Amino acid sequence: MDNASFHKSSKLIEIANKFDVQILYLPPYSPDLNPIEKV
Repeated sequence: MDNASFHKSSKLIEIANKFDVQILYLPPYSPDLNPIEKV
């Protein structure tokens, strides 16, 4: 996920933990992880 504030809200983290989901955040600037850069 990106670093948008709603992606880091406590409610989202609580739901992810409830379903045993690990959230991985992208670095603030990562053009190598941006698929549109390869077009």
